[in-house]
Amino acid sequence: MVVLQQTLRVFRRIETQITKLVRGFNRDVPQNIVNRPVVNLARNCRNFCDFGGSTSEGVINMAQYSELNSENVKDFLDSFDTVLFDCDGVLWHGMEAESGAQDTIKKLRKLGKTPFFVTNNSTKSRKQYAEKFTKLGFEASKDEVFGTAYMAALYVKEHLNIQGKVYLMGGAGLEEEFQLHGLSYIGPGPDPLEGDIADWANIPLDPEVQAVVVGFDGHVSYMKMMRAASYLNNPNMPFIGTNTDGRLPTKTGRVIPGTGCIVNSVKTAAGREPVIVGKPSKQLVECISKRHKLDRSRTIMVGDRLDTDILMGHNCGIRTLFVSSGISSLEEVKQHQASGSPDRLKFVPTYYLPSVGVLGKLMDTAESPKKRRIETNTSGTQET
Repeated sequence: MVVLQQTLRVFRRIETQITKLVRGFNRDVPQNIVNRPVVNLARNCRNFCDFGGSTSEGVINMAQYSELNSENVKDFLDSFDTVLFDCDGVLWHGMEAESGAQDTIKKLRKLGKTPFFVTNNSTKSRKQYAEKFTKLGFEASKDEVFGTAYMAALYVKEHLNIQGKVYLMGGAGLEEEFQLHGLSYIGPGPDPLEGDIADWANIPLDPEVQAVVVGFDGHVSYMKMMRAASYLNNPNMPFIGTNTDGRLPTKTGRVIPGTGCIVNSVKTAAGREPVIVGKPSKQLVECISKRHKLDRSRTIMVGDRLDTDILMGHNCGIRTLFVSSGISSLEEVKQHQASGSPDRLKFVPTYYLPSVGVLGKLMDTAESPKKRRIETNTSGTQET
C-alpha cells in the first residue's frame, strides 16, 4: 500500500508538470506532433491516479473517494466526454424528477458531453423510457437509453439466436422489446396458483420454449416460479435475468422489492445461475461500445447503488460518481473504504456528490472546460 501511494504521488506530479508544459507550448507547434501524445500521457497519469491502479480484470480503487467541489469540478469536467447515468434514484423517484437533474444534463450537453441512460429497470421499453424523459422535462432520445428490457431482448436475439419461444416473466416493457425484436414468448400476465401438489407435479410445459427470461413481473406467482424452474430443469435451457436489484428506491420509507427477489426465487428453485444482462455485469457497457464510440478512460458512470452502478464501473474500468440520493449511503462507502478488503473496495466510487442537481450548481462555478474536437486533415485524425 505504501509503495502504491508513493507511485500515485509521482504520477500526480508528472501529470501536473506535463499539463503546465502543454499550456506553455507555442500555438504554432503542430498539434499532431506534440500535443496529442503529450496530452494523452497526461491523461493516462491522471486516470491512473484517479483509479488508484488497475488490473486486467478492471479498476481497483485503492485511493479515497473525492468529494467534488468548486475547486476540483473543472478538472473533473475536463476528464470525460461521455457520462452514463443511472435513472431511478439519480434522475428521478417514480414520476418526480430529482431537483436540478434536467438542468445538469442540459449543461453537460452544452459542454459537448454525450449522455447515455443505463437502467436496470425492465418495466419499460426504450420507447417508453423516452416518453418518460419527455414528461419529466429531460432531453433524451430512445437511442440514448439502454435498459434491461432492451438488453434481454437483444441478448436472446443476437447472442442466443432463439428461433422458438421464450418463457417470459415480465411486464409491458419486456413484451414491447420482445415484439420489436421479432421474438415469440409466453408467460406475461396473471397465472394464479390452482389445484394441489399432485396437479403442480404435472403442470403442462410448452415444448417450443427454448429459453427463460426473468425480469420485473407485477404478476409474479408460485405457479410462475414452478413453470420457470421446470423449464430450467433442462440443463441446456438458457436462463437470463434482467438484474438482481433487491429493492427499488423510495422516499416514503416503504420497501418495494426489486427484480432480484424474483430472479433469486427462480434461481433457488431451479438450482441454476442466470446470465445477468444488467448492472453490474459488463453487458450494458459492451453494448454501448458496440453501437457508439466509447472511450472508457474518458467516461464517467453516475449512480446511487454501490453494488450495481459503482461495481459496474469497477468491472468495466470506468471511473464513477456516487450520488446519495437513492439506495446506498455515504456511510456505506466509508465502511467499504475502511475495510481494506479488495472485494469491498470495488464498491468505493471515484467521486461523490449528494445529487446530480448539486453537480449542475457546481458547474456554474467552473470555467467552461475546453471542448474536445476531432478533426480530420491530411495528416490524419487529430485531437485539439
